[in-house]
Amino acid sequence: MPPSTTTARREDNAALSTLLKRLLSKRALTQADFDTVIELTIQKVVEAVQAEAITLFLKEADGIRFANVYYSEHLYQGNRELHDKYTIKANTLRKTVLKPGQGIVGKVIQTGQPYLAADAKSDPNFAAHIDKDTGFDTRSMVTVPLKMDAEVIVAIQALNKRNTGEQFGQ
Repeated sequence: MPPSTTTARREDNAALSTLLKRLLSKRALTQADFDTVIELTIQKVVEAVQAEAITLFLKEADGIRFANVYYSEHLYQGNRELHDKYTIKANTLRKTVLKPGQGIVGKVIQTGQPYLAADAKSDPNFAAHIDKDTGFDTRSMVTVPLKMDAEVIVAIQALNKRNTGEQFGQ
């Protein structure tokens, strides 16, 4: 069974406690520490914006990689079978590399401008094959670039407002 909200919070607190101890001891953070910070941050963002899912994309030389994919626990609410399906979807996406400029995220990385798709399916930049590959139903999304020295290196994309009947942009 997937972890309960209480168990997940305890695990989050334990991970943060370990990271804080390492920071305070001035030891170098490991890749695992960095990955934990990213994962916890993504989880908090998806809950804060009340999204069903969030993806962190990395711009690479050969295209755009799905670096982190997180589905809100509200989608499966303790249902092990659904949790496993979303885990498979996330793993499928992590193996996917988009071509430069492909999809809404490609446009955001190219232009450096945020992008709101209130009705994703009717948006000409929407990469519908991703939904087809994963079985996820994208209704709306907001995509934001993150820049370093004016160059976009990462994009964050939140998908579908959760349990509100609203879409991003309404």
